[in-house]
Order: sequence, then C-alpha cells, then structure tokens
Amino acid sequence: MRRVLVLLLSLLAFDALAGSALPTNWLQLVIVKPSSGSLNAGEVYRSMVTNTGAGAGIELELPAASVGMNLEVCTNAPFAISLDPAGAEVITAQAPATLASGDKITSPGSLGACVRLVGVGAGTWAMVSVTGTWTDGGP
Repeated sequence: MRRVLVLLLSLLAFDALAGSALPTNWLQLVIVKPSSGSLNAGEVYRSMVTNTGAGAGIELELPAASVGMNLEVCTNAPFAISLDPAGAEVITAQAPATLASGDKITSPGSLGACVRLVGVGAGTWAMVSVTGTWTDGGP
C-alpha cells in the first residue's frame, strides 16, 4: 500500500512538473446497482455502473444532464438495465437519431451490453459508444 501511494504521489509530482494532464481513464469509480433507483450527480463523473447481483431487470434514473458528466453502464448480470433521463431531458442516440423527450434506453438482457453517456449540454445526454442493442424504452 505504501509503495502504491508513493508511486501515485510521484506520478502527480511528475505530471505537475510536466504541465500535462494524467490520462483520462486512469481513475474510474465503479458503482454497483443490483436494484432500481437513482444516480446522483456525483455518481456520473467518470464512473462505471453495473447491475452486479441483480435478480431482475432494473431501472436507473439519471440526474439532470450537464456538460462534462460521463458514465458507462454495463450489464454484469443477465438482466436488462433501463436508463431514464430526468423529466423531459433527451438522450441522443447514435445514427444521429434522437429519442423523444423523456424516453429511456434499455439494454438487452444479456451480459456485456454497455453504453457510454456524456452530458453534452443542459438537458441532453449523448450515447457515444454502444455494445449490444440498446432500445428506446419509451417514457
């Protein structure tokens, strides 16, 4: 543990001297959600959300989108995950289709389905990468 801390502090010192940013993927918060609920704003910055331990499909309510929020959601149990934007917010799908205001997206009920969402503006989430077939889950 002590060596890891020293290494981390050394990297931070080197980074400060070099004047460059650490790689964007060097730290990621993993959040386990085995049942339906909400994600708060603090949980959607450089985070990965899984349904590990779920015994059925779950629905997660997203916080109000703002620029810079980004999260990846992956199925780690063989059940669907639905992501519901706040109120009438929009999730823009790839292609560049846009779902109707307030429509959620739903994963297939299989392992390994992932979606990365990025807050690109007030009230707008963009799907920037998708594994598996995520569908329009309606309002």
